[in-house]
Amino acid sequence: MIPVFPLPRRVLFPGIPFHCALAEAQEVRMIRETIRAQKWLGVLPVHSSNGSQVELGDSAGIVCLARVRRVHFMPDGGLVMELMGIARARVQAEVPRGKPYSYVEVQVLNPPFHEDPPAEGWLRQAYDTIRSLRGQPSCQLDPYPAGLWLDLLCHFLPVPFDAKLQLFSEKCPLRRREMLASYGPYWKTNRLMNKFLPRPFHPN
Repeated sequence: MIPVFPLPRRVLFPGIPFHCALAEAQEVRMIRETIRAQKWLGVLPVHSSNGSQVELGDSAGIVCLARVRRVHFMPDGGLVMELMGIARARVQAEVPRGKPYSYVEVQVLNPPFHEDPPAEGWLRQAYDTIRSLRGQPSCQLDPYPAGLWLDLLCHFLPVPFDAKLQLFSEKCPLRRREMLASYGPYWKTNRLMNKFLPRPFHPN
């Protein structure tokens, strides 16, 4: 059983570090209890922040398991923390625990994946470059499954939130590759991508 952390209008993918600040007392309490119990968090992308109301139907009930890597407690009672995405998981059932936040049982999604380079030119370039980034940041506690390059690419693509939900909830790697290929023209013409992606994706 893991606690659910709703992430408004953002999608955390495996292998991605994420920084955020929390001010609500119940969220701070959840993080404190998670650290004390050495549990993972189930990060759930949601369309809007509804406080303690978590709709598990968002993203087809798919969460990203995350580990709290660093946390800094603020004098005002809030905190700043760094999460690390670990793996995708499907919510099996919600477990009542008498807490102001949700607990769920999950099944880790780890489908077989064959790392054949994609045929599309821009996908092949992203694939080769992301392979060179594997293991960064190096930490033995963070498993990097095959196909991490897909998750990294899905995370950095400047596509709409709903499109990222579809990419995140898609179980079939080949289907996810096809969905990514459909964004090829957008990737090549987007000014932000041309400025931002070459730094982390293209080695000097």
